[in-house]
Amino acid sequence: SIISDTTGTRTSLTVSKSTVTTVAASTTTSSSTSSSILPVKNTPSQITCTVGELYNISSGTCVPCPLGEYQSAIKHNRTKCHNHTITCGINEVVAGQSLVSNGVCVSASSSTA
Repeated sequence: SIISDTTGTRTSLTVSKSTVTTVAASTTTSSSTSSSILPVKNTPSQITCTVGELYNISSGTCVPCPLGEYQSAIKHNRTKCHNHTITCGINEVVAGQSLVSNGVCVSASSSTA
């Protein structure tokens, strides 16, 4: 079993006979007959993603948004990005669309595209 504390400290656990030792946290005694190192997976409350990223539950890490999507939140642990959904009017084009922005509509005559 995995032991976690309430401080949100990310730790690795080393399990050996009769003792479970958390690395960089504290020591707890428990019964065990096997010996192995168990990684502690990051949870959304332990990770802070930034703009252009989403929290990947499987890997426990922040990864870039998929192509065609963006995330403008600065500090978050959201598991989804937003689709680029901006629709421009006649004689307008989308500018500034990226991993961090849905973009804006600008006059087609002022676009440098």
